Parts: sequence; C-alpha cells; structure tokens
Amino acid sequence: MRTVQFLVIISAAFIILSSCISTTNESEDLSLEKYFNICLVLDGTDRLNEQNGVPCISCNEITNIARAIAKNGVGCFYVTYVDNDCDNNRIAVFEWTAKKPEILANKPLYMQVKEFEEITRASKERLDTYDTELENSILQFDKEARIICQSAYTDAIARQKNGSDVNGAINQAGRLLSASERGSSHIILVSDGCDNVGKELLGLSSSSELILVNTNVSKHHYRDIVSKECVTLKQAINYIFNL
Repeated sequence: MRTVQFLVIISAAFIILSSCISTTNESEDLSLEKYFNICLVLDGTDRLNEQNGVPCISCNEITNIARAIAKNGVGCFYVTYVDNDCDNNRIAVFEWTAKKPEILANKPLYMQVKEFEEITRASKERLDTYDTELENSILQFDKEARIICQSAYTDAIARQKNGSDVNGAINQAGRLLSASERGSSHIILVSDGCDNVGKELLGLSSSSELILVNTNVSKHHYRDIVSKECVTLKQAINYIFNL
C-alpha cells in the first residue's frame, strides 16, 4: 500500500515539475523572439498637388507589414495619418505576441514512432490554432486600417489650407511607440515632411528611428532626426526587417 502511495506522489510531482519546466521554456522562448515596434504615418494632405511625390499606401501593403511582423517574430504595429490636427486622430493597431509552433521534420533516433506521431499531431493542432488566431487578428486589423486609409486620402484633407500637422503626427507616433517599447522602434513617415501647422516637435526616444518615404527632392526640416530616406514603402520595410 505504501509503495502505491509513494508511486502516486512521485508521479504527481513529476507532472507538476514537467508543467513548470514547459511553461518556463515557452516564456523564455517568447522573450527570445525578435520584437518589432512600428508606427506607419500616412500623409495625403498634398495628394491633389501635381508636384506631390508622396506615394499613396494601399491597405494590402499595410496588412503585409502585419504579416511580416508575425513571420519574423512578434510586436506592435500602429497606423495613423496626417491632417491639420493629429493630437486625437484615430489609429489602427496590430499586436502579436504568439510564437509560431514548430513541427519536428524528422523523428529523432532516440524517440519511439508512437511518441513522434503523438507529438507531431499535437504540434499540428497548435499550428492550426495559431494560424486561425493570426488570420482573425489580421482581418480585424485590416478593417481598422481601411478606415485609416480612407481618412488619410480624402479630398477634404487634401484641400485643407495649412493642413499638414507633420510635427503632431510624429509626436503621436512617438507616444504610441513608447507604450509598447522594447528595444528599437521605427516610425515610417510617408510624407514630404513639410509641416505648416507649427506645433512643437517633441524629442524621439533614443531607441526610435524616423524613416521618411517619398520621391521628392529633400526639402523637409527633419534632417537631424531622419535616420533613412526611402523612395518606396517596400524599401523601408526591407530596411527594418533586414531583408
């Protein structure tokens, strides 16, 4: 009787210990994932100007950035836009913190066939759940991003006099990124960089980079804080993800 009780206690202890080790490993693995903290700022204030060299960003391009974050790690992605007062502009947010489950490609020599099959089945189930949750998150984000695109590229905003609150947009992006800052952060400003509202420009954190995207001859006044100028959004994304 005592032998049976002893075996039960040992088995229970082993199960609890295994659970703790598994949880700890998952937490450690997640902390080792590459973390991206990005804010995309759309500027359609001069869209109707014939000399405008600022590309209009599609919603598909925006959701592709969200997919790139999930593919390469985890992180937060914000999307906002420029108008004549950016302090209270609506934003779209994609936040992804799940690590993609891995599936063993081949059975290790030390593992029994039955055990390998059970582990593979469980891994595929976790992967299916991961894929479903990711698609649902991206679909929800896509809805929010489309509203931002529609707001950014309206004729009403494009026709506003003194309607380019670029300083305010950069300030807003900095505040957003500070809420989820963990390592480096990036502001992608798709704009000519010409502010005509005149708000005070707040300083960016030391870990934040400002990337400017347009095809114009440089005429902005952000030279001291712009780390890189790109012609296309794709170039900016390749730079951030080191592609």
